[in-house]
This record gives sequence, C-alpha cells and structure tokens, in this order.
Amino acid sequence: MQEEIFEQGYDIYILGINQVGFEIANEQVTEERNIPWLQDQESVLMWDEWEVQYRDVLIFDESLTIRTVINLSQFDLRDENNYSSMFNTLTTL
Repeated sequence: MQEEIFEQGYDIYILGINQVGFEIANEQVTEERNIPWLQDQESVLMWDEWEVQYRDVLIFDESLTIRTVINLSQFDLRDENNYSSMFNTLTTL
C-alpha cells in the first residue's frame, strides 16, 4: 500500500512500532518488508500511551492527532473492499 500511496503523489508514510517485550520478533517481522519498523521502549511506552491493541493501525492527521484506529485482525486487507476503504481513509484526511 505504501508504494501505491507514493505513486499517486500522496505524502503519507506507513510505519510499524513494536510493543515493548516483543523485541525478539523484530527480525522476523521485518523480513522481506520495506516499511520503517520502530521499537517502543520502557522509557516511552507509546503502546500504552496510545492504548494500542495487537494489529492496530493508528491513522494520524498532520498535527499527529489520532483520527481513527483500524484493527487488521478484524479488517483483513486481503479483502479488496477493506483495502480500498483503508486506502481511502488514509488519502482523504
């Protein structure tokens, strides 16, 4: 989706943030993927601050305010309608 966003001229970036305590999976998660991957830290705890659940996608506006949250466990992007809906959500904020 990131490539498609750039190809259509949008200045929108997708990145992942791994939860504290799951650092051992970073290599596996990033294998054959090209989005930036960050590691949350005990001193920051952004997952707690943002009340993130496993597989949540948080969508922010330009002022870094959370506009919506989509959970990929319930909103499978392999479904074309879900993919299109998420793409539209990202590109119309």
